Amino acid sequence: MTRVALPSNSALPSYSAVLLFTMLSLLVGCKFVGVDYDQPEPALPDQWQQQLEHGTLGGRADLDEWWKLFEDPALDDLLHRSVTSNRGLAAAKERLFQSRVLLGSTRSDLYPEFSGTAGFRRERTSENINRLPLLGGGQTQNYYSFGVEASWELDL
Repeated sequence: MTRVALPSNSALPSYSAVLLFTMLSLLVGCKFVGVDYDQPEPALPDQWQQQLEHGTLGGRADLDEWWKLFEDPALDDLLHRSVTSNRGLAAAKERLFQSRVLLGSTRSDLYPEFSGTAGFRRERTSENINRLPLLGGGQTQNYYSFGVEASWELDL
């Protein structure tokens, strides 16, 4: 029978020595701030250093109709005609929408599917069926049902 000699524990640093070394390393890297610490105030100008450009004085510029800042009726007409009569752009928009829908349906296979059901049923037996009150004639009963289902298909 062959025996394998394992290294003794004295060759490896102990767990407490490693922990002590780590804690001391973290403490040395920290800077302690005393109770007499005063945070310096940053030097900030009283006002902004540039004047705002025309068109942005009222707040956020309207980027949807940026060309209206030029106040040019020919440019307005040109952009209006290009947007309304560009069928290629409309078709590209529809293709982009279709691709996003297709991507969403393709990615939906990656996630679990959940479904649930709920139901309520109320029954009342006729008072004429059983003349004896012990047999349950004329009683009303409520039935509730709930169901939850989850499924996930793994692709291997």
